[in-house]
Order: sequence, then C-alpha cells, then structure tokens
Amino acid sequence: MKIIDYFTEATTFLKTSVTDKTEVFATLATALVNNETVTDSAKLIKALEKRETEGPTGVGDGLA
Repeated sequence: MKIIDYFTEATTFLKTSVTDKTEVFATLATALVNNETVTDSAKLIKALEKRETEGPTGVGDGLA
C-alpha cells in the first residue's frame, strides 16, 4: 500500500475542532478504524504517542 492510499475523504481533516494531541490521535484512530485501515485504535494511539516523543510532527499551525 502506498502512502497516498491512506489519504481519503474519510481520513483527511482540513478543518477540525480538536485542541490537543490527545484529541488529534483519538480522531485519527477512530477514522482509521471506521475506514478499516487499522483494527486496534489503542495500539495506534500508543504508536503515535511514541513517535511524537522522537520529535513533533506539527508543521506551523497544522499537523503533518
């Protein structure tokens, strides 16, 4: 699977009301579970949190 395959209308959020990383990770995990891209939202959130400790993924006021 190519990275572009993960960018769908259901998993791309241009405007959202999330206010912190916890909400971002939860929103993304829920979307990916609903889209059947992943099966375990808790495991994904843990992996995202671990990755974030290595360096932030934010770009300006957004998220990459």
